[in-house]
Amino acid sequence: MNSEIAILNPDGNPARESMSAYDGAGTGFGGQLSGWAASSQSADAALLPAFDMGNARAADVSRNDSYAKSGVQLHVDHIVGHQFKLVYKPNYLLLGLERDNEEYSKFVKLVEAKWSNFADDSKCYLDTERKRTFTMLVREAVATHCKTGEITAKADWFAKRGSKYKTAIQLINYARLSNPNGAMNTNRLRAGVEMDKRGAAIAYHVRKAHPNDFLLNNESREWVRIPREMKWGRQQFIHIFEPDGEGQSRGANAFFASLSKLKMLDKFQATTLQNAIVNAMYAAVIESDMSSEEVFKAIGSNGSENKMLTNFMNAKADWHERTNINLAGVKIPHLLPSEKLTLQSVNAPSSSLGEFESGILRSIARSLGVSYEQLSGDFSKTNYSSARAAMGESFLYFMGKRETVAKRFASNVFELWFEEALNIGDIVLPKGANATYYDAKTAWTRCNWIGSGKVQIDGLKAIKESKEKISAGLSTYEIELGNDGLDYQEVFDQHARETQELAKMGREPIWAVPKVDQSEVNENPEVNTNAD
Repeated sequence: MNSEIAILNPDGNPARESMSAYDGAGTGFGGQLSGWAASSQSADAALLPAFDMGNARAADVSRNDSYAKSGVQLHVDHIVGHQFKLVYKPNYLLLGLERDNEEYSKFVKLVEAKWSNFADDSKCYLDTERKRTFTMLVREAVATHCKTGEITAKADWFAKRGSKYKTAIQLINYARLSNPNGAMNTNRLRAGVEMDKRGAAIAYHVRKAHPNDFLLNNESREWVRIPREMKWGRQQFIHIFEPDGEGQSRGANAFFASLSKLKMLDKFQATTLQNAIVNAMYAAVIESDMSSEEVFKAIGSNGSENKMLTNFMNAKADWHERTNINLAGVKIPHLLPSEKLTLQSVNAPSSSLGEFESGILRSIARSLGVSYEQLSGDFSKTNYSSARAAMGESFLYFMGKRETVAKRFASNVFELWFEEALNIGDIVLPKGANATYYDAKTAWTRCNWIGSGKVQIDGLKAIKESKEKISAGLSTYEIELGNDGLDYQEVFDQHARETQELAKMGREPIWAVPKVDQSEVNENPEVNTNAD
């Protein structure tokens, strides 16, 4: 009788089967992974059941946790900055225009000037609620995207006293976008997003008020259907998020991967602080075989807990003065029979608290796309090279978010304004174009946006690097000044004005370097100034 010899793992499964699989997909050594039963799910199947609770928790930690709040603020400050400035760049090649044409140049500058005048108006005509300028709208939209994973806004149209434009933007809370009357999700309606057979959104169902504002607004149980765009293409609802998979209908917030760690860190800090406070509250403990009443009588207490310790210390001092027992100059206290006094010291938080916090904060920082130093504000253990590398990695992340989130939102808003300004005759398309606005909407509204500048650890080195790149033809003034959050055209115009004013005063700008006659250059080798 033949029998095969089988080699088993400690979990009882054949070793050969485990060896033929990827380690991460197998049972692991000793079967440690045998209980890890992860299921394969679509993006919506994984997200939607936890969508409301996850966003509510993210909103809670961003309000009450300093590190979470700092993470959101880092996104806002580095992606948007203090001003989100338009750089209008219509696709002149597709429109059949000459870039060097004077009329075209005037048209571009006029569009930028009129947009800035409307968007930055302190009366906030662009905001439906009249509370935010354009930059404030973008900052809030980016903060919302960090906390909820998406931006939801509605394009409004109504007359406003003091403004010629009727276009306005209303930011919509994520919780207002939902299925009417709590209807179940289907393949055509998910979490308030109505889709066609290909999965493209065609309309959005929005509550008239926040679902938890039913005591303040009785319209919270009413929904309105908002089409994604009008028949002629004008957008009515702005919904921006970065999908993680096919068929995804709503966005996933940046805190999902770190919520548990944020809550764990918060509890650990609170427990450690509470422990220190409790230790500080109790200065002394009396250990005795006698009852509490007998101990109180022994130390001369009249029953008042507030005077118990004071009376005890006074009695002890009188006793020591009378007994005056000492050994080599050191006094020895003489307590009552069967009594032991233990003085409590105030213990500082655990010495490992800092390392524990750092470990969790590094994990949280990675999930938010920022560096540990930026999130914690602790640069004490970072050298120049490490800090520069960390800032560089964060800069790439922020630039990606600026392009896919902030720029998309800003461009959608600009497109709405541009269409209205064109239709009311406030701006006129340059002559010679081979397409109307509705024939080439994307070409006419193409633009870039300048946000916050890149954080430089060593400003002088950064200037030299930019100068060398421009000199070598590897970069341009537009790129380098844009990285500093500046518009090169505005800088050049300001240089021209300052040069004229200085010339009237008989002075030259300090940046105007005179040409050097190469024949007069000293060709002697450089002296090593580092030599002893």
